[in-house]
Amino acid sequence: AVVGDTLANVYVPRISTGVYSWPDATVSVGNEVKTLTGVSLKFTPNDTANYDWETAATNAGATYANGVVTCKVSVQVCAGKASYVLPENLTAVYGQTFGEVKIPSGNNAGKFEWIYSTEKTVGSVGVHTYRINYIPDDMVNYQKVTNIYVELTVVQAVPDYVRLESI
Repeated sequence: AVVGDTLANVYVPRISTGVYSWPDATVSVGNEVKTLTGVSLKFTPNDTANYDWETAATNAGATYANGVVTCKVSVQVCAGKASYVLPENLTAVYGQTFGEVKIPSGNNAGKFEWIYSTEKTVGSVGVHTYRINYIPDDMVNYQKVTNIYVELTVVQAVPDYVRLESI
């Protein structure tokens, strides 16, 4: 599971002897990296006529009632993918480097960075598609998002003009 998921998003194995399911799949796993212990998981066997599921459940430390085995499991909650609002209307002046072009973080709880060297120039005049990364402020519970495509408009530079008085 990842931060923010519900149990419905947590994989349970599929086996030929029955079906595993969560008693309440809408339960949230929470908003932090941790291990949840003692989470109930149901197993509904396909064949109750030929197998003693009550004894099997007892031997495994589980319970059996009304044709359903209920056991307790641990669920590992891992860092989730950070959400962000993509920056728009990014502009640069011809000749600038990526290090000189700041990417506003807006209302995001994190920051953006170019994947390119800060010394690399932004290219010719026009609209270009470049890549950025998003680094959330909370790197414990959320993962860095890489290779996000953004448009950068490069505008003309104003040259230094030296007026000659005489030649």
